[in-house]
Amino acid sequence: MIRNIEVIDAPRLLYFKHQSSLNMLYDFEGSLTNTNRSFPVLKYIFKSLSPYSHSDHYLWSNKTIIDAVIRSVKIHNGFIWYVSELYSRNSSTSVAEKAIHKMCDLAASNGAYQVKMRLPAESQLYNSLINLGFAMVQKEISLQLSYSFKTVVDIPKVHTLGELRLETPADLFSIYQMHLKTSPKKLNLIRILNFNDWLNSSQNINDSSQKFVYEEKGSIEASIEIATVEKIRLVKFNCSLIDKPKIKELIAAILTIGYGSRVMTLIPEHNQVIFEAFRESGFVVSQKYQVFYKKVKIPVTLKPKVVVST
Repeated sequence: MIRNIEVIDAPRLLYFKHQSSLNMLYDFEGSLTNTNRSFPVLKYIFKSLSPYSHSDHYLWSNKTIIDAVIRSVKIHNGFIWYVSELYSRNSSTSVAEKAIHKMCDLAASNGAYQVKMRLPAESQLYNSLINLGFAMVQKEISLQLSYSFKTVVDIPKVHTLGELRLETPADLFSIYQMHLKTSPKKLNLIRILNFNDWLNSSQNINDSSQKFVYEEKGSIEASIEIATVEKIRLVKFNCSLIDKPKIKELIAAILTIGYGSRVMTLIPEHNQVIFEAFRESGFVVSQKYQVFYKKVKIPVTLKPKVVVST
């Protein structure tokens, strides 16, 4: 049975910690900061006490033993469920596969159309997801740079390339269009993504996030988000530029914003120009990931009424 975590589960969650696997699935932040993380039992116990998080945290169990604990974030108005954490009993792949299957059924019964997951490239869950009907739609690379830098209050305003400035609400539709332009066609075909859905799911990494756009000749060519997590600077970098020197200058500008001992980012593997720009800027590969989607319910399309004139 799969259900929301409740307060009465606290003793079993404590017992589950001693049997559970390392985390098997990741969201953006987790892919950069929480690799090889064991089950955070206190976090899940606190979540069970909160009336606002019950709908995102689940356990799959028989009557007495917890087999798996799962965190799922609902995005695009609940049409896509993003499974961002998964811990299974005794590191069992078969248990994890059954838990994912149950989560897909639960998502479909709650009106979702798709389920999204990100897992490390070498994960043993790859075959399980394929067996469950998931399609791998994108490969990603996490990169890191050990770097010490101080906070800069004023961001660079004008470059010889163009303008790097703070994001404004007026930029959002242009950023959405660039997002579609830079995403793999396979990804755009499988997911449901109109502007309103994209806007509703575009959450900041955390409360420390700063968002910037790079504009050139009136066109937005890059969007950048920078946030601090445990003294690590996390960077979301989306760019339609194909000129490597320009991208490297943007990366150099990023390194002047904020503070910390490490900078980390997650980029799509298919864009070799961006990858090479980060690598030549001193970043090294930390981990590789694969993103999977599965359709769990086909959206109903209402056909327009045909009026027959007499």
